[in-house]
Amino acid sequence: MMLGAARTGAKVLDNLPKTEHHLDRLLVASENSVGNLSAVQAGNQISATISANLVSLNALMANYSQAHMSHLQKLNLEQAATENRRQHVLRGIDRPSGSMKVGRNPF
Repeated sequence: MMLGAARTGAKVLDNLPKTEHHLDRLLVASENSVGNLSAVQAGNQISATISANLVSLNALMANYSQAHMSHLQKLNLEQAATENRRQHVLRGIDRPSGSMKVGRNPF
Protein backbone atom coordinates (compact mmCIF):
# COMPACT_ATOMS: atom_id res chain seq x y z
CA MET A 1 0.00 0.00 0.00
CA MET A 2 2.86 2.34 0.84
CA LEU A 3 4.50 1.55 -2.51
CA GLY A 4 1.23 2.31 -4.33
CA ALA A 5 0.96 5.67 -2.59
CA ALA A 6 4.54 6.49 -3.52
CA ARG A 7 3.90 5.52 -7.15
CA THR A 8 0.78 7.68 -7.33
CA GLY A 9 2.69 10.61 -5.85
CA ALA A 10 5.51 10.12 -8.35
CA LYS A 11 3.04 10.00 -11.23
CA VAL A 12 1.39 13.25 -10.12
CA LEU A 13 4.78 14.92 -9.77
CA ASP A 14 5.89 13.65 -13.20
CA ASN A 15 2.77 15.08 -14.84
CA LEU A 16 3.01 18.43 -13.06
CA PRO A 17 5.38 20.18 -15.53
CA LYS A 18 3.36 18.94 -18.54
CA THR A 19 0.13 20.12 -16.97
CA GLU A 20 1.62 23.48 -16.08
CA HIS A 21 2.88 23.94 -19.64
CA HIS A 22 -0.51 22.91 -21.06
CA LEU A 23 -2.30 25.34 -18.74
CA ASP A 24 0.06 28.17 -19.77
CA ARG A 25 -0.74 27.49 -23.44
CA LEU A 26 -4.47 27.53 -22.69
CA LEU A 27 -4.17 30.84 -20.85
CA VAL A 28 -2.33 32.37 -23.81
CA ALA A 29 -4.99 30.98 -26.15
CA SER A 30 -7.67 32.48 -23.94
CA GLU A 31 -5.99 35.89 -23.96
CA ASN A 32 -5.54 35.83 -27.75
CA SER A 33 -8.98 34.44 -28.53
CA VAL A 34 -11.01 36.16 -31.18
CA GLY A 35 -14.72 36.00 -30.55
CA ASN A 36 -16.84 34.52 -27.84
CA LEU A 37 -16.69 30.93 -29.05
CA SER A 38 -12.89 30.66 -28.86
CA ALA A 39 -12.84 32.38 -25.47
CA VAL A 40 -15.48 29.99 -24.12
CA GLN A 41 -13.64 27.00 -25.59
CA ALA A 42 -10.35 28.08 -23.98
CA GLY A 43 -12.17 28.57 -20.67
CA ASN A 44 -13.68 25.10 -20.94
CA GLN A 45 -10.28 23.55 -21.61
CA ILE A 46 -8.79 25.40 -18.63
CA SER A 47 -11.64 24.15 -16.43
CA ALA A 48 -11.14 20.61 -17.69
CA THR A 49 -7.40 20.76 -16.98
CA ILE A 50 -8.00 22.05 -13.45
CA SER A 51 -10.66 19.39 -12.86
CA ALA A 52 -8.28 16.64 -13.99
CA ASN A 53 -5.64 17.97 -11.60
CA LEU A 54 -8.14 17.95 -8.74
CA VAL A 55 -9.04 14.33 -9.52
CA SER A 56 -5.34 13.42 -9.43
CA LEU A 57 -4.92 15.26 -6.15
CA ASN A 58 -7.91 13.42 -4.67
CA ALA A 59 -6.47 10.08 -5.77
CA LEU A 60 -3.12 10.99 -4.25
CA MET A 61 -4.68 12.03 -0.95
CA ALA A 62 -6.82 8.88 -0.84
CA ASN A 63 -3.76 6.66 -1.41
CA TYR A 64 -1.75 8.48 1.25
CA SER A 65 -4.67 8.32 3.68
CA GLN A 66 -5.09 4.60 3.06
CA ALA A 67 -1.37 3.97 3.56
CA HIS A 68 -1.41 6.02 6.77
CA MET A 69 -4.44 4.12 8.10
CA SER A 70 -2.70 0.84 7.30
CA HIS A 71 0.34 1.99 9.26
CA LEU A 72 -1.82 3.03 12.22
CA GLN A 73 -3.63 -0.30 12.14
CA LYS A 74 -0.29 -2.12 12.27
CA LEU A 75 0.77 -0.04 15.27
CA ASN A 76 -2.53 -0.72 17.04
CA LEU A 77 -2.27 -4.46 16.41
CA GLU A 78 1.28 -4.52 17.79
CA GLN A 79 0.16 -2.61 20.88
CA ALA A 80 -2.82 -4.93 21.39
CA ALA A 81 -0.60 -8.02 21.06
CA THR A 82 1.86 -6.59 23.58
CA GLU A 83 -0.95 -5.80 26.02
CA ASN A 84 -2.41 -9.29 25.56
CA ARG A 85 0.97 -10.89 26.29
CA ARG A 86 1.43 -8.66 29.34
CA GLN A 87 -1.96 -9.59 30.74
CA HIS A 88 -1.54 -13.32 30.16
CA VAL A 89 2.15 -13.88 30.83
CA LEU A 90 1.55 -15.44 34.24
CA ARG A 91 -1.54 -17.45 33.31
CA GLY A 92 -1.30 -21.00 34.54
CA ILE A 93 1.51 -20.42 37.04
CA ASP A 94 -0.75 -19.86 40.04
CA ARG A 95 -3.22 -22.60 39.06
CA PRO A 96 -2.19 -26.24 39.07
CA SER A 97 -2.67 -28.09 35.85
CA GLY A 98 -5.13 -30.98 35.69
CA SER A 99 -2.40 -33.61 35.51
CA MET A 100 -1.26 -35.70 38.46
CA LYS A 101 2.25 -35.19 39.77
CA VAL A 102 4.63 -38.10 39.55
CA GLY A 103 6.14 -39.04 42.86
CA ARG A 104 9.86 -39.16 43.43
CA ASN A 105 9.94 -42.89 43.97
CA PRO A 106 7.88 -44.56 41.29
CA PHE A 107 8.29 -48.08 42.90
